[in-house]
Amino acid sequence: MRRTICQIRDNGDIYKHSESVSVEQFVRLSFQRLLKFASRALEYCFGAYIGALLGWLGGWCTGDIYVEYFEPVYFSDFSGLDEVVWWDQVPHAFAKAGILVGTAIGAVVISVLSHKISNNKTDDEGSNYLDQ
Repeated sequence: MRRTICQIRDNGDIYKHSESVSVEQFVRLSFQRLLKFASRALEYCFGAYIGALLGWLGGWCTGDIYVEYFEPVYFSDFSGLDEVVWWDQVPHAFAKAGILVGTAIGAVVISVLSHKISNNKTDDEGSNYLDQ
């Protein structure tokens, strides 16, 4: 197997050359890429799960507060059983919306954190390279 390596020199010239890659190196590189992909996927899943859990909890508490403080005036009349049941389901509706919002926020937070961490690693590697 062959892979092509491109290098850009200081004067802007592009230098391309190919080198042979053994099967062992190919398998090792493929496995490293697979592990990197799997770790990224697990990070996003974990962030989305934690975000969903916190969103559900926040939505449930918000729905409970809403039901407590914004109970309709006519609720004491027992005008209909389906209205009573609907009013009891309001925290569930808030919790479902909280799950969606929390999942999106969790994924964004993980994306920002992983981008910031990768930038810090790149800066650290670059400074070590310049120090040598």
